[in-house]
Amino acid sequence: MCGDPCKCEDGHKKCGSVFAPSCNLEPKSLYDCSGPGATPSKLEACTAECEHTSPDHQCKIDCTPQVMSMSAQIDAIIEQMNLLMKDTLNSGNITLLAYPPLIKTLEEAKAEMLADAARPEKLNLEAGTLRNTIIGARSVMDAIRPLFPKKNVNASLPLIQDLDELVPLIDSVIACSGGNQSDCSGITQLLNDYKDAAVKRINEIETTSSNSTAVKDIAQKFQDVTDIIDKVFETRDDSTLPAAGKTLNEIIGTMSGSFAIYSNASDGVNLYYEAAKEALKCEGFNITEFADKCAGYGYQLQGALDNILKYIQDLLNNVPILGPLISTPILDALREAVGSIQDGAGTGIGKTAGILVGILQIVGIAPGTEDETSDPVKKSLLAFLGIATVAGDCGSPEDKCMGAIEIARILLQAAVNIVANLPFPLNLAAAPLKVVVDQVAAALDSGSGATIATAAAALKLAADGINLTTGGATTTVLGTLVSGLEQIVTCLTTDKGTTP
Repeated sequence: MCGDPCKCEDGHKKCGSVFAPSCNLEPKSLYDCSGPGATPSKLEACTAECEHTSPDHQCKIDCTPQVMSMSAQIDAIIEQMNLLMKDTLNSGNITLLAYPPLIKTLEEAKAEMLADAARPEKLNLEAGTLRNTIIGARSVMDAIRPLFPKKNVNASLPLIQDLDELVPLIDSVIACSGGNQSDCSGITQLLNDYKDAAVKRINEIETTSSNSTAVKDIAQKFQDVTDIIDKVFETRDDSTLPAAGKTLNEIIGTMSGSFAIYSNASDGVNLYYEAAKEALKCEGFNITEFADKCAGYGYQLQGALDNILKYIQDLLNNVPILGPLISTPILDALREAVGSIQDGAGTGIGKTAGILVGILQIVGIAPGTEDETSDPVKKSLLAFLGIATVAGDCGSPEDKCMGAIEIARILLQAAVNIVANLPFPLNLAAAPLKVVVDQVAAALDSGSGATIATAAAALKLAADGINLTTGGATTTVLGTLVSGLEQIVTCLTTDKGTTP
């Protein structure tokens, strides 16, 4: 080297501080040396220190500014969750299940990353893992919004937005720390925490329930299915996932369909199911069948059906005059609609929702009032409706009109039966109805809003004359039928299935 202090001694990167001050190189910058005797070439100015590591010197990486920005956003997210948990009147009990484990996860991740802000390799893995956790948690938080009280399903939207805004801040930490490391430990731990929360909630119900046998059965089924999912993570064999998804949805349906027994304990199972989807997806498993939304709603409805049928029958039979005339065929239609879900999930779900809305109207319960009623029977019926209506993207919007049409057919047959059994001379007064019946039946078969509107007008005209002379059951059934036909017209021509 002949003692030239401004030339490279070897081919390794060097900090400017190793060269003589007379070389006028920046002490905190990193220089490239192509070989012995080469002139050092500046690579970058270090934001912190330039470290004399071996064999190459390097800029010390300190990601404290990026970690601090990320931490501030985490604090804002935690504050959002704490506010929602305090306001259970508007946000419901689901927040008390969903948020504490996520808060714990965020606080632990923040503390680790603040401590490791100047340890790039460790920080990179922590940041990548947190990113996976947040993406999964964000999907879970969005999926459970329907479990909030119906009047406030959008209460958590600001929280979801804050989670979205956290991701680019984590990305800046990843970029600063250099590398692309991550694992799924965060979202998997969240899944385990949600499992524990669901088990605790079910056990609480068991100690207070009048039907502890049913609750024990559900508790065992849930334990079995979570064991299956745990084994998937251990063995990497995901062949059992489709059956596990079916069982979880059936459990959710069974619990939703019997509010008097299970209260809102199904929320915990719902939460676990959504977290399982995200944890399994993060690990690279095939969750297509496990997470099939429309099939899942079908399994939920099937799980709830047995419990809900008795409630519906009792409610209908208590409706004066009309209820006993139509309860059996309506229940048969509901069984058929739910049974058809596996043959065509979208149509079956839509038809089920339409029948349920019609039943609610007949028994005098307004859909969407589940937050205002304390009657567990009504809550179960409304929860059953909720499973169906939340599946709005399974099938076409008009599918729901099919349920209303099915109830109209039942009412039409009830009217025909009543008129056929009228004594003389009332049966003569009801003769005009016979002419209109075929017109109404054909209109319902057509599925045309305009055709049904014409038939409804003709029926109303005939019914007005009949009601003047026969009264009683005839008046009740025909009045309900005319109203139902008018709603079908609205469903087919205006709302397209939103309000049959």
